[in-house]
Amino acid sequence: MSPTRDRRGFFKTMLASTAALGLAGKRASAAGPARPVDGHYDIIVCGGGPGGVCAAVAAARAGKKVLLIEQYGFLGGMATAGLVEPYMPYRTGEIVTNAGIFEEVCRRLSDSGAFGSELHASAFDTEVLKMVELDLCLAAGVEILFHSFVFRTTVRRKRITEVHVANKAGEMSFSAELFVDATGDGDLAFHAGADWELGREQDGLTQPSTLFFKMANVDLKKALKYVDSGKDDRSFKKLTEKARAAGEFTSPREDTLWFCTPRQGVIAFNTTRLVKFNATDPWDLTRMEIEGLKQVRDTGAFANKYLPGFGKAYISQVASNVGVRESRRVVGDYQITQDDLLSCRPFDDSVARGCYPIDIHSPTGGGTTIIHLEEGQSYAIPYRSLLVKGFDNLIMGCRAIWGTHEAHSAYRVQPIVMSIGHAAGVAAAMASSSGADYRRVSVPGLQERLRAQGAVV
Repeated sequence: MSPTRDRRGFFKTMLASTAALGLAGKRASAAGPARPVDGHYDIIVCGGGPGGVCAAVAAARAGKKVLLIEQYGFLGGMATAGLVEPYMPYRTGEIVTNAGIFEEVCRRLSDSGAFGSELHASAFDTEVLKMVELDLCLAAGVEILFHSFVFRTTVRRKRITEVHVANKAGEMSFSAELFVDATGDGDLAFHAGADWELGREQDGLTQPSTLFFKMANVDLKKALKYVDSGKDDRSFKKLTEKARAAGEFTSPREDTLWFCTPRQGVIAFNTTRLVKFNATDPWDLTRMEIEGLKQVRDTGAFANKYLPGFGKAYISQVASNVGVRESRRVVGDYQITQDDLLSCRPFDDSVARGCYPIDIHSPTGGGTTIIHLEEGQSYAIPYRSLLVKGFDNLIMGCRAIWGTHEAHSAYRVQPIVMSIGHAAGVAAAMASSSGADYRRVSVPGLQERLRAQGAVV
């Protein structure tokens, strides 16, 4: 079982230390003691992040009884708990690559005055997004269970029959005909015993995670005056290097990545860099949160001292959860490669598109590899990459679809993930009428429904 790559060095030690927790390799689903089922649904979506919200809304709008299970007390996932903003590019030239429910979310944010900023047209207010996505789900008839996460499944004959969640009540169990894994980390597939991969081929290391944070009371005019003064230092790289030489910049990132938000004087930072951690290991997650907060504090002090316009700014918000770029990639019927994306390879079963570049934050520290497509070009996400090897009623509706480390670095961003989730939700609704088997869904029919709902395939 996967990870199919050799786990020498770092991962050899890590996997040995976490084997008792069932964090590595294939894990057979535990049946556990029989207990009453707390509810039955047509479709259960696990994870209320960018993909999960779109999947749940799409399925519920088709008239299906849908349960959405989310670990936090709000929706949005990395967009809200992780403060991951703004939305990365979803158009190339005049061509829009991500629309449908994603476009609806953007429109509702805009109508609320919570979309767009001086420099970033797709910046959004993370708190307003919580309300927007909740409204969408409730209006569609989605039943939501907050403060719960899947820790076990019941599997019979290539089918998940129940998910078991932990929450304040202890354990609850829910059954369904069909399931969507929108956990981001492929948790549902993992607990069901599906095959998965982790990290890059040569050493298993993943892209680093980031603890996002915001600073308020920023004099944006002063900051932009520096950026526009001909210094060619939009990411404050020169100032970052100066501070690092003085021992006052502790993140291994090579520059300071910052974004304007829709709120006056509030800047979002994507600057901390947490390397050589496994985001599916709770001990590593804990270490990431601790190290991340140290880097947040240091970066805030660095900004006060070095960055124009930040002298009187203060840290106003830190993400509730470290932002994870890469974790499990669940083995499916097709593995997307970097060549597929850069060559814009056509797929007859395309169900989503993207134009975001290959974007690999160095798994070992400083440096970022970016490979852009030509303007006007976009790549396809094939339906087969959403299907899960060995399972008939489980589909991926998040970044954990099957692709290589390099390909994942491109399609992992929220607009594409929301399009993937939208496709998974429509497929789930269709599968409920075709033997509850995702492989029996008519792909042309799926594409037709997606287009009718404004999606780009």
